[in-house]
Amino acid sequence: MSSPKRRAIRIAESVVASCLMMLGAIYAYGIFQIRGREFTSNEIGPSAFPWLLVTLLVILGTTLLARAWFATPRNGAGVLAENGTAPGKTLMAVLLLIAYAGSLEPVGFLWTTPLFLGLVSPLYGARPLPLIAIAGMAIGFTVALHSILWFGFGVLLP
Repeated sequence: MSSPKRRAIRIAESVVASCLMMLGAIYAYGIFQIRGREFTSNEIGPSAFPWLLVTLLVILGTTLLARAWFATPRNGAGVLAENGTAPGKTLMAVLLLIAYAGSLEPVGFLWTTPLFLGLVSPLYGARPLPLIAIAGMAIGFTVALHSILWFGFGVLLP
């Protein structure tokens, strides 16, 4: 890959990483403004979720930033193909995410999440997977996440 292309990708990833870390900082500031969000015991409950999100945002931003500046590309690996499919995939993913968010309350988490994951995973899969593998992963992830939230944290999803 040519140096100007790599520089442009590095700058774009740095901007995204910076935005994620700033969003985490703004979200953390907002959490500090809410009274009653302090940990009062050793138990982890629903008040830990905002801090979990902040932690994930900062880790993701830091990882992206480190990858942008310290990783070396291997024979063009990690570069989007220049055939114009990336904007279409991104638009499709955004539309699916909007439909998922809109259908969460009326349909429920347990029905919409496997369907959403099953439709999004072929968009960004590294290699084509059989339909049964996609369905198994989508259902397995949904059941695991629901079980962790319900039995581990006592959070009931819609």
